[in-house]
Amino acid sequence: MFFKDWTKYNSFELVMITLGCSIYAFSLDLISIPNGLADGGLSGITLIIRHFFHINLGISTLFLNIPLILIGLRYLGKRMMAYTIYGAICLSLFLIIWSKQALIQPLPLRNDLLLSSLVAGVLSGLGIGLVFRYNGTTGGSDIIARVGQRSFGFSSGKGILIIDYVVLG
Repeated sequence: MFFKDWTKYNSFELVMITLGCSIYAFSLDLISIPNGLADGGLSGITLIIRHFFHINLGISTLFLNIPLILIGLRYLGKRMMAYTIYGAICLSLFLIIWSKQALIQPLPLRNDLLLSSLVAGVLSGLGIGLVFRYNGTTGGSDIIARVGQRSFGFSSGKGILIIDYVVLG
């Protein structure tokens, strides 16, 4: 098992993945949803599910990630999948936490969709960027993109972009 060669840097990576998931979930729960913004990938699918069935993003994210994690277990390494499972659970928990908290109000940017889109994009990019930078994923389309990167040689960024286009379409 990979735990026998665990270092302090691995613990630091998990902290940074946690921070990235928190920022990304904040962006979805407190900017994208209140301002009616769409998203790509699995998050976009969960936003659609939330719109039609009123199911919490965190719960739908967790359940939709299960088959993707099973696919990832076949193609990705143990450490990558451990970080992915951790990231997917972390994101789901933060989506639940941010939706239930009452201390921070959603950013009311309805009158300026450009500004709300920019803020959501910057925060989402920062959150996902931290997760990727420290060798994790949040599950979802990230898993598919990483499998595509390993199996077919195209970059994970291009894979995520293609998946986002499909979901947004």
